[in-house]
Amino acid sequence: MSQDIDDLSFLEKRSPSELLWTRYQPWLESLGYTLRRRFRPDWKPSWLTSGVSALDSEDGIPMHVRGHVMDATRSSDGLRVMLKLAPTETQELNLWRYLSSPPLLSDPRNHCVPLLEAHPLPDTDELVLAVMPLLIFYNERPFETMGEVLQCLHTLIEGVVFLHEHNVAHLDLCKVNTMMDPVKMYPKAFHPSEPGCYTASPESSEVIIPAPHTSRTISPVRYYIIDFGESRRYQSYEARGYVSGTVGHSLDVPEFKTNEPFDPFALDIRALGDMIKTNLYDVSLVISFPTPLRN
Repeated sequence: MSQDIDDLSFLEKRSPSELLWTRYQPWLESLGYTLRRRFRPDWKPSWLTSGVSALDSEDGIPMHVRGHVMDATRSSDGLRVMLKLAPTETQELNLWRYLSSPPLLSDPRNHCVPLLEAHPLPDTDELVLAVMPLLIFYNERPFETMGEVLQCLHTLIEGVVFLHEHNVAHLDLCKVNTMMDPVKMYPKAFHPSEPGCYTASPESSEVIIPAPHTSRTISPVRYYIIDFGESRRYQSYEARGYVSGTVGHSLDVPEFKTNEPFDPFALDIRALGDMIKTNLYDVSLVISFPTPLRN
């Protein structure tokens, strides 16, 4: 990770979001979740005494770009997880619990990220701590074969069909809300914030690049749909209705410009199609897409 940067002192200071998680660290420890050394109250930059560059030090890697999520390790079994601060003012947690209920989890078409646990925060009622598996963006590694692309497409479409069959409109289908569990692809694991590197052991303070990996063909991955903060669930097919306003990341929608009511389920299909074209077809031109699939 070495690069010619004169002043790396900024890495010695934690951001406000990092300090928030640092404040929660003792509480998280009591719940059985361990944060990386950078987020412990007594942290001191390892590179000041180790002789390893800050850019090659594990604790020199800042937190995830999304300040409301943080990776952790479950102490009981070593499972790596992602922690999310979910707002209580939305229906996200209730909907997430519904999608993670045993009857729905047993359906192989359910590709929603499972909710492992949820805990009220010790200092506010406005947020709740949600625990889910550690995932990375679905296109973190390039696709190598048509079969890999088709398997991804099948999973995403099947996942949206599953949601709609249960009268749930996601309303924010996009690249950043489509993830994969690549644990089998990385035999030496990967860093949660920088999947391109890894550490030789959990105790090591030095990162190594690149992280060894295989392909999806050799080591199949699982794809997941995440983030139900804008989603809506209807009690039945007959109870479905139109909605108004701008939602999600897919903003190139005619109804958003005119503020006309729209079908939320049709919006999901539009958003999924836009994501597939922009992030799967347009960036995978090395793979020859059949004409019917392109159209």
